[in-house]
Amino acid sequence: MLMRITSFPAQPRHSLTAEQCDRDPYMRYIPLTSRESAFLTFYRGYEQIVDIIHDVLARRISFTIPASEPIRMYIRTLPGSHYLSRKSNAQFFLEKGTHVDHVLDCVVDVAEKAAGEEENNKFWMEQVADMPDCSHDDNFDLVRRKLGFWGNY
Repeated sequence: MLMRITSFPAQPRHSLTAEQCDRDPYMRYIPLTSRESAFLTFYRGYEQIVDIIHDVLARRISFTIPASEPIRMYIRTLPGSHYLSRKSNAQFFLEKGTHVDHVLDCVVDVAEKAAGEEENNKFWMEQVADMPDCSHDDNFDLVRRKLGFWGNY
């Protein structure tokens, strides 16, 4: 769904700078107070939650609605990979003042933009090929309202 990190723009053991956060298209969904915690593990946790949302939509994970609370509870069951705390990257991400809703907001916004851009449509179709069709696939306002967001903004 999101472009994967090929190389993290910050130096090892450093967080993204304010300028790097401003240039990153996915950091705009993260609260300003949490951006200072955007280390590589934080960013990998962001990606891990995107992957979980994808798996829910593709019905690879048992619950069927990518709602915030079931995803948060699912993340608590993930094995730890962070070498000091034995927490998953996703749990590390959530402990830095962020929420699953920030990631859901990003995924919905990226999906809406990709669906509307002709040149990205082929890439987008490949990304969602294993997901079931829905009559409301392009109704992003409805998706936002069902997720508890405010709708178009």
